[in-house]
Amino acid sequence: MSNVNLYQSNYRSEISNRFLCSNCIHELTEKNNRRFYYPFIGCNNCGVYFSIISEGKYINNQIEISRIKSSFKDFDLCSDCLDEFNNPNSNRYNYPFISCPNCGPKLYSIKSNEVIYYQDYREPFDIISSYLKDEKVVLIKTCGMFLLIADAKSDVAVSKLRKIKNTFKPLPVLFKNIDTLNKYVYVDQNISKVLNNKVYDILILKKYEDILKKYENNNLLNNDLSKEISGSKYLGVALPFDPFLFILQEIYNSPIVFSSANLSSDGLIIEDEKIKEFFLNKVDFCLFHNLEFKNEVDFSIGFYEVENFIMLRRAGGYVGSYINIPYKVFKGICVGPELESSIALTVDDKVFISTRMGYLVNKSVFDTFEKNFFKLLNLFNIDLEYIVADLHPYYLSTTFAKEFSEKNSIPIKYVQHHKAHIYSLILDRNIEEDIIGFSFDGTGYGEDGKIWGGEVFIGNIYDLKRVAHFKYIPIIAGNNAIENPVYIALSYLSKYLPEYINLFDFVSDFQKDLIYKMVNNDFNVFYTSSVGRLFDIAAVLNKLKNIKNIGDTKISFSGQLAIELEVLASSSLEKSYYPFKIHTENDIFIVDTLETFKAILDEKNSDINTIAKKFHNTISKIITDLALILREKYNINSVGFSGGVFQNRILLNNIYYQLIKEGFNVYLHNLVAPNDSGISLGQVAALIYD
Repeated sequence: MSNVNLYQSNYRSEISNRFLCSNCIHELTEKNNRRFYYPFIGCNNCGVYFSIISEGKYINNQIEISRIKSSFKDFDLCSDCLDEFNNPNSNRYNYPFISCPNCGPKLYSIKSNEVIYYQDYREPFDIISSYLKDEKVVLIKTCGMFLLIADAKSDVAVSKLRKIKNTFKPLPVLFKNIDTLNKYVYVDQNISKVLNNKVYDILILKKYEDILKKYENNNLLNNDLSKEISGSKYLGVALPFDPFLFILQEIYNSPIVFSSANLSSDGLIIEDEKIKEFFLNKVDFCLFHNLEFKNEVDFSIGFYEVENFIMLRRAGGYVGSYINIPYKVFKGICVGPELESSIALTVDDKVFISTRMGYLVNKSVFDTFEKNFFKLLNLFNIDLEYIVADLHPYYLSTTFAKEFSEKNSIPIKYVQHHKAHIYSLILDRNIEEDIIGFSFDGTGYGEDGKIWGGEVFIGNIYDLKRVAHFKYIPIIAGNNAIENPVYIALSYLSKYLPEYINLFDFVSDFQKDLIYKMVNNDFNVFYTSSVGRLFDIAAVLNKLKNIKNIGDTKISFSGQLAIELEVLASSSLEKSYYPFKIHTENDIFIVDTLETFKAILDEKNSDINTIAKKFHNTISKIITDLALILREKYNINSVGFSGGVFQNRILLNNIYYQLIKEGFNVYLHNLVAPNDSGISLGQVAALIYD
């Protein structure tokens, strides 16, 4: 145990991970400094917190650093660190995670079952550098998580990393500094500012080759990254956000592709033994240390668009920090949805949100969810007044909440999924006025028992009224259809455009006949207003017209076809849109896209990019028309957007500038993501009593 009480500091009220400050960077790179290349460096202005905290107490409206216990408690301080700790003029005065090479955690690797400890902290980074140069894949335990890394210029290495992780998603790339980064992607003044301020771990930027054609022959620009990293026009980029990565880039000095060390769709792994079991025999080299992880921390991801920085994943430096809200709330915990799950806990006027955990149907993700639920309750040590869940009766988060409620006699509240999206936006942006809220995503349980996903509401944090939605369309086979959108498109055509069914000549006559009968006899059919499913249909029809015999389109991750359609649309300058209709039923506006899809099928000369762009333009036109109609009817001039569909850059550009031009106040997400990982914040609306 430590020879000093490391829990006396009250220097900071948040426990989020922080990027290295300039003082620590100086120490890290100064040869005569005792912390030269010491990867566990940190101080009161920076450093790693949440990933290693085992216990803490919420007192006086904050998590008191003085009450934090962490993995560092197992290391005895040397005299030099002890002097810093006790010196009021030191940037490590009462710093609870103080250490140096003489007293801190040790690095080690495993080779042929032999554990090798390193006295020289630079040595393992030199070894890693040599492996990367040889196109190998390395596993490294950083200050916050386990990473798989490889040389970003090697197709062989990146392909091997993909195979080990079993992922098809685009991969992020680590660059040494902005000067290096600027040779690959477009970095303007705003983007440079957010990179320097370390707002996100990963920022998605547009590649130079696709935005500035005039620079193609400029020898200052590079295009030597592996084509296996990303097939889109965008690249996820990062500057060193962890001391391990900072040292690695100082030595290797070349772009590195990286990803969390877990199998695709599985939960994050924080246990050394589990990492060794899964990856030790799959990678070429592993670097470990003897500092124990206590909590999962993923990467934070964002992008810059329409003059806004928009969160895609709240993690990294945000987990451990609070969102302040101007309302009185009951003490409660909100368990979020089933996909892109997160947990929010309310206390006083603050909301604490967990890292994004993933899809709860995966057992490892659910185990992480359950563990984090009880960790948060222990960390804040509050007397719960309510637990809040999604309205969907069969979401795993909802069934968990029901069981917890019954077992512990804690009252439970429910919030409809798409209303929670808009509530999340209202709390994120502190919107006080009434708002027209567009909530578009893939799926969510509606108040009428149908599957919602293309909803428009009016109201405020206290109440939202559904005033418009897309026409319900049939889907057969439930989640199986969502995983293979060909069946979504075939269901739609079977119901509304049966004369085009024969275009699916790669589907057997038996299957087509079966789907036709099921849809038209309402047998095992679900009805949805989801805009996400409309993107799936458009993507399938676009492929069908231009590729023919598209065969199996089973997707590898959520929103895949919509992303592919966006990539196609980004190559077109087309400004026209397809026809559609808006009519009213029981004082609710209904959007019907039948004419849209018929027009796509009847296109004679348009290429795949133009069709994709015209579909985006159509959805944008629908949104603009609805906003104008609803402003006229309800006298509301503020409009906001939430839900996974509004991660689409083309859509955001179209609607943002058009609505600004029409005089609207336009709100987009900032502190939480528009996707389902922001739902838990929206569920906090059920806890507000003032």
